[in-house]
Amino acid sequence: GLAVGALIALTLPQETGRRRLTPDPQLNGCFEGAGWNSATRVDRLAALQEVNPDIPASIQTGPSKAWVLGRGSWESSQSDEVIPAACEEIDVVVAHSGADRCLLLSGAASTAVPHHVTRWERHASSPTGWSVVSRIRESRQRMPGEGTRKRARTLAARLYSRLDDVFSSLEPLLKKAAAHTHPAYKATMTDSKGAVLVMCVNWGNLDLLMNFLRSACDKKIDVQNLIVFAADPKVEKALKAIGVLVFSHDALGSFTAGAARSYGDHTFVEMMWLKLTCVYLVNALGYDLLFQDADLYWWREPWSFFSTRPG
Repeated sequence: GLAVGALIALTLPQETGRRRLTPDPQLNGCFEGAGWNSATRVDRLAALQEVNPDIPASIQTGPSKAWVLGRGSWESSQSDEVIPAACEEIDVVVAHSGADRCLLLSGAASTAVPHHVTRWERHASSPTGWSVVSRIRESRQRMPGEGTRKRARTLAARLYSRLDDVFSSLEPLLKKAAAHTHPAYKATMTDSKGAVLVMCVNWGNLDLLMNFLRSACDKKIDVQNLIVFAADPKVEKALKAIGVLVFSHDALGSFTAGAARSYGDHTFVEMMWLKLTCVYLVNALGYDLLFQDADLYWWREPWSFFSTRPG
């Protein structure tokens, strides 16, 4: 069967020599009934960098050791292994090692949720005594202020006042993109005009889109049904120069050219408006679409998978 391991970075006692990758004697009985049959301590930074050499700088500092837990037997593992060869997959958890911070690590029999990480804190008014720590509070970001919300309402009013003009400008581009609808997906369509790939990009994130296009080219994946909603004139000009279908319209508003600096900041909120709007516009004109952010790349084309969707 498939061996799955877990790498947990926590504060641990210091030790001098390397240990063989066999069950740690300190853990005798500790994981009985929890499903973990093998465990060892490894060099924390070496293990993290073996999985991902480009780990963020913010987690490179910390304790010297980490636990690796597994469900199989590691008796045959070599002493020079950072992560046992029996681990074909590994879930990496890096948690703050404060004195009042604990880690609940649970296995699951279902493969429907291969990993699920949430952060909780004690809360007196909660029925269970615990409440989830929100993503915004955890990242110390703020919700959009009244000024930002007012701008969103202004943008919406401007768009709806010129909606017919936006539709008439967008339709020809969508028709061109939909001409490249994947055959497997096209065979399942009923009342749709076609299926297109949609992204929104500003100048600060153009490199991410170029990476996506290059990776698709390398894998010989056809992305000619891509249409990009450009947030600024520079990115529009650059993409048109390489033959990408690009749409922009002043009724959508003007946007910051730089990349967002943090979750929920002004640029982030502006781009969220454009992302929501482009999905609405494309669907309203009768096209199916796959919307994605630019910081992705495909292992293979997804349209064949979507063609198996329920009718």
